[in-house]
Amino acid sequence: KNITSNNAQYTAVPTSFKLLAGASQTVTVTFAPTKVGWEQDTLSITYNASGSPARTRLSGIGRKPDVPSGSLATHTRIAFTSDRADGYEIYLMNVDGQHQTRVTDSPGVNYELSWSPDERKLAFMSTRDGNAEIYSMYAGGTHQIRLTNNLFNDSRPEWSPDGTRLLFESYRSSDGSKADIYVMNADGT
Repeated sequence: KNITSNNAQYTAVPTSFKLLAGASQTVTVTFAPTKVGWEQDTLSITYNASGSPARTRLSGIGRKPDVPSGSLATHTRIAFTSDRADGYEIYLMNVDGQHQTRVTDSPGVNYELSWSPDERKLAFMSTRDGNAEIYSMYAGGTHQIRLTNNLFNDSRPEWSPDGTRLLFESYRSSDGSKADIYVMNADGT
């Protein structure tokens, strides 16, 4: 039975499976984006267990990271957020799960991480000063700087491909009820 993606920006594994007539079977489909960035795709599983064709639709979301070239192509760290200690804090670890190190220690929550293209800095959202603001720091946790400062929530930072600017979401509209997209320099100006 065939598994297809309606979006050429994804690959699906497996692309087919066998199902005997009258049988019941669970098939796990892994799909991966073929380009950098977030994309959503709907996969179709076509099966014919009873002799007549049928279709099942599945939805998912994935991300292919932007892998740097040169010496950074062997980068082996993962940044993640965990609430294992006092609130949500940012940790780094090797890709094998070893050497987990906490790199933030502040009140509030710290999450929505984004690696800079050269993988030397992280941008993130933190509520440490009362509301959601954008911060950056060196990947080891040093030089934590607040980049935004306003009464409304700022979140979801993403680096520009050249690492000089940050795109983020903010609720700075006249009544604070609608999110808009903003761009700032990587130093917060």
